[in-house]
Amino acid sequence: MTGHIYAIECAGHVKLGYSENPERRLNKIAADTPFPCDLLGYWPGTKADELDIHQKFQSTRARGEWFVATEELLSFVSQHVVPAHRGRRFAVLDTDSPLAAWRKRAGMKQQELAGLLCVNTSFISMLEAGETGASLDTATKISKLSEGAVPFDSLVKRQVTR
Repeated sequence: MTGHIYAIECAGHVKLGYSENPERRLNKIAADTPFPCDLLGYWPGTKADELDIHQKFQSTRARGEWFVATEELLSFVSQHVVPAHRGRRFAVLDTDSPLAAWRKRAGMKQQELAGLLCVNTSFISMLEAGETGASLDTATKISKLSEGAVPFDSLVKRQVTR
């Protein structure tokens, strides 16, 4: 399967990964880290390419897919990035949904909110990205939990019928 190899910089480290949608991946990673993240860029690639790159930079691996942001690694990324896919800073509150903005102000991770609502983390991620809507019950729980900071209407997707 062909997708993209992406490079996300955060707190002196670079996450090298594979995704079919690097922009969405950035939003998920940035939601789960307490530090600002930058999408250095991405380029066409496969999961096998990702593993080759991980092996190439094995000596600087910090943990999992995270590597120390060395000059060599940053140069490698710069040489491979497709120019149109270079550098997007993740703005913590500028582009966040009301739910994501409230959750971050409350110092809560997606996993914590998911636990409180008895849903999975991917549902919270999709809800914050506007890719799905909440049930009336879940929307009510969030509205109460946030003490009205998250508008009920921002959580429920409406279907248009003709």
